[in-house]
Amino acid sequence: MFKKNKPYQLTDLSKLQHAIMMIDMTLSSGGLSSILVVKFNGPYRRGSDGSTDGDFILTITAGACALELPDAVVFDLSAMTYEWGERLASVFSFPLGPGGGGARAVRIVSGPKSHAALVTLKPFFEDAAEGKEILASSLEQALESLARELRTK
Repeated sequence: MFKKNKPYQLTDLSKLQHAIMMIDMTLSSGGLSSILVVKFNGPYRRGSDGSTDGDFILTITAGACALELPDAVVFDLSAMTYEWGERLASVFSFPLGPGGGGARAVRIVSGPKSHAALVTLKPFFEDAAEGKEILASSLEQALESLARELRTK
């Protein structure tokens, strides 16, 4: 990926843009959960050309998880164009929990330019989510789903 003895920036991996937001969610039990929302927009390149786009998403998300230690992660892909490329599925199943333990709940927000292709990846990422429905059509729907899951933990 990177050539030896040549400096790089993470943005050299991908043309995707990103934004990170932390949301504190009060659960019905009275507890508080922190949710990391990582939004990506722009074109995810097709097939193996998109592998570094997937690496970029994973790197940004893992870095934010290391800094913030959230209870859950929402990948907001509602503004991203995605047609195909299996590397993206491995991003969602990567262990994002403390110490790489995979303990965090995950939701994925799809949009008009990503939904059809993300649906084809459901068998990959729902295995990692123990059969939970993790694909949502809006950020609000993703947060509601996480609130239900987190209050049972």
